[in-house]
Order: sequence, then structure tokens, then C-alpha cells
Amino acid sequence: MANKRVFHEVNGLVINGVTVAGATQISVTEDFVTNIDPEYTGGAGPSGRVHDACRTRTQVRTTDVVAAIAALIAAPTTGVWYGRESGATTSLKSTLKSPRAFALAIELAKAQLGAATLDFSSVFGAAETHADVLAVLAAQTNPNPQLPNRVLRIQSCVHGEDPNDLDILHVESLSLRVQAKGGSPLEDYGDDDTGISVVEIPEWDLPQVSLTIRDSKEVAAEGVDLSVKLLEHGQHDLIVTCQPVAVLASAVLTIRNVTFHSRQKTGGEGWTGHTLQGTAGWLDADGTTWRTIDNATPALRLVNWATS
Repeated sequence: MANKRVFHEVNGLVINGVTVAGATQISVTEDFVTNIDPEYTGGAGPSGRVHDACRTRTQVRTTDVVAAIAALIAAPTTGVWYGRESGATTSLKSTLKSPRAFALAIELAKAQLGAATLDFSSVFGAAETHADVLAVLAAQTNPNPQLPNRVLRIQSCVHGEDPNDLDILHVESLSLRVQAKGGSPLEDYGDDDTGISVVEIPEWDLPQVSLTIRDSKEVAAEGVDLSVKLLEHGQHDLIVTCQPVAVLASAVLTIRNVTFHSRQKTGGEGWTGHTLQGTAGWLDADGTTWRTIDNATPALRLVNWATS
């Protein structure tokens, strides 16, 4: 059995040195890597379940879509956040030890704020248990609220660069997921360790891209369905300009080497269109330039926000 703690209306989230404002929910799941039910030994039943190796997984949901990428690539240190304390003017302070990010999902859609979800797995010290990795203190002073880097709807979306660019109009939604291979990091523990002492990401999956567009047939000048043209367009960068909110003056998301592989008809009230599924490749079309998630130069990363 897992113990799941859910924190709502959190404030002051700083995780691995990155301020992530606008966190709407933080979920912490505490369980064990292995649960063993011993064989029957003559008693009324098994003697009792045996647990082996503590594990703590944390999921953060936020509207600060820009900071989410920075949190994905930051080295694990600590996570700190505050929440309202029932019946008091003070706050509960939660401190999470050594969270290593292994997955990021970004959702951009019409008529709603962009949102991001981050998944972490904590690194335990040699003799640490769940209580050492997540500590909660009462009667703490709540920090001043901070405005998140929010975006609203997609204003423009282009696949490729001139003269091989393809303008994608009437975008209903775009989602991106970047995760460790298989959806989980490599986790291990030593002979005397009480919990997960190693959390590594030796390899990433191909990032998944989903794009929903309206009125596909009316966009291509040649009269060809735009969703078909996107399937045939090959590998290009996807440049997504979003409407900034409050803090930001501009916000452009670049996803490198996107290829669309399939499409499906979709629609809503008063419109029809298609949802296309694709992936972002780590290798550029030149066959020599490999992208990474954490390049020291943000513009060279596989996924990057350019903001002002």
C-alpha cells in the first residue's frame, strides 16, 4: 500500500533551486520498491508482508510552463513549499529531499492557461526513511506570493523554416511529453540502504507531440488537407508563439525535429478538424547534431522557451 499526500493551494515552491510559481497541486506518494508476502508456514496464514527499499515519488502541477523546463533539468537538491494551516494564520512548510525530475508534460489549449506537470523521484541517504525525505513543519511564515510565467492561447504555430515552413492555423491544442525511457528513471539501492539511493536517467524516450487543429482543409493554398501536408512534411522544428499573461511580454516554445506520424478526425461544438501525433527527434536533419535536454545554451536544447 502507498501513502499519498496531496497539497493544494501551495505557495513559495522552489525545487532544485528553481522557483516554480503558480503550483496548483503537489502529490507525494510514499511506497516501497518491493512488497513480499511470505509463503504459508503452518500458521493461520502468511506471517506478514515484508517491505524492501523506501521510495518517494512527487508530482507537481503548475501554470508556470516556462519554469517547468528549468526544473526538469536542474540537479537534485531540495524542494520546499508552503500551504495553508487549518485554523491558523501560519503555514505548513514541506521540505522534500533530493527530487530528481524524470518526466515533463506541457499542455497548451485554446481558452485556458497553459499547464505543466513534473514527476520526480527522491534519492535517499544510506539510512534514511520516508520521514527523512519529506519533512513537514507547522507554524511557519508564508512567503510572499510570486507571479508565474503564464501563457494563454497559441497565437501562431509553424512547422519548419522559410522556404520550407508550413503555417498551422486554428490550433485548438498542443501537448508535449518528455520522459525517461520507459516512463521511469533507473532506480537502485545498495546492500545496506533503506531506500532508493540511485536515481539516474541513462536515456530519454522520443518526446511525444500531439497537435489538434480546426478546419484542416481551408488552410493549405493548394486545397490539400493541412493534416495530410503535415504528415508528408518530414522533420522540422515546431515554433509555437503563445499569448503571454502578466509577467511575460512574449513567449515562444521551440520543439526541435518534430515529425508527425498519424492523424485522427476530431471536432467540437461548431468545428471539425484533426489530431496529429508526432515525435521530436534528438538528432538534427544534418545527421551530425545531437540535441540534449540540458544544453548550456538554451537555444540549442531539444525543447526551449524564449521569453521576454
